[in-house]
Amino acid sequence: MKAALRRCILGLGLLLLAGGAAAVLPPDWRIQGQGEMRWFGFRLYQASLWAPEGRWQAGRPYALELRYARDIPSARLVQASIEEMQRLGSADDARLARWKLDLERVFPDVRSGDVIHGLHLPQHGAEFYHQGRLTGRIEDVEFARAFFAIWLDPRTREPELRARLLGGRRQAMPTRQMLAYGALGFPLAFAALPLYVHVPRLYADSVGLPLALVGAVLLLAARFADALADPLLGLWSDRVGNRRRLILLALPPLGLGLAALLARPPTRRCWEPGADLSRLQPGHHQLPRLGRRDRRNAADAPARHRRA
Repeated sequence: MKAALRRCILGLGLLLLAGGAAAVLPPDWRIQGQGEMRWFGFRLYQASLWAPEGRWQAGRPYALELRYARDIPSARLVQASIEEMQRLGSADDARLARWKLDLERVFPDVRSGDVIHGLHLPQHGAEFYHQGRLTGRIEDVEFARAFFAIWLDPRTREPELRARLLGGRRQAMPTRQMLAYGALGFPLAFAALPLYVHVPRLYADSVGLPLALVGAVLLLAARFADALADPLLGLWSDRVGNRRRLILLALPPLGLGLAALLARPPTRRCWEPGADLSRLQPGHHQLPRLGRRDRRNAADAPARHRRA
């Protein structure tokens, strides 16, 4: 009796979990694969790819189920979708503007636990359901192809999620790609090594700063700033897309900053009154420039001394 009751409760729970999909999808559709979408470690939604008999093909009907873990307004969903379609080069600006209006019509605000189903219908377009209720149809074949390409195109921003949706496992990074990724560590090492070797002694001997203070700035403050800035820079580079251009733009500030950091400070400590920071020069002190009268007086000084 207890075993039968447990099976009944378990079956009811599974029915409730699948109720949204059962109300939208044909009974012979199965999950091809599923995975989670995360942003800086925070789970945004769980995605599931449904297809007839669990066999996805791009030219056949299929559905994408998004079960959200956070409250997200409609405007944010629409903007993120348009930005991804633009990044993939799916359409021109005029068509993207029209698609944005269509998405604003079919995308509601979502709360944690809400489910959105997007159905890809070849030769027709796409249908969207929120909590099992139809929110709208977009009868545009090109829109349907561009929208679902956000997750299923090989150029997607989330290749691991795509692999899981298609039922595969995470693929290892090719050796060539791994070497190309690690090669960027060489210029960073060339820039960082002089900092840790020369800067502490330079600022301790010339400026009089305590070594503990210099180490705290280099090892603690700089690393803390990196922990905050690096993820933001990575997110920005993902949105820009052209990382080679960003690297070339970053090289001049990197070189100038390194030269300024290794410049020999003035003899007078920088915090003392009368310190002239404008005379700071890499590797040596700049002597004051003498005028013509000053140079003539300096040349006549020995003669005046003999006459005296």
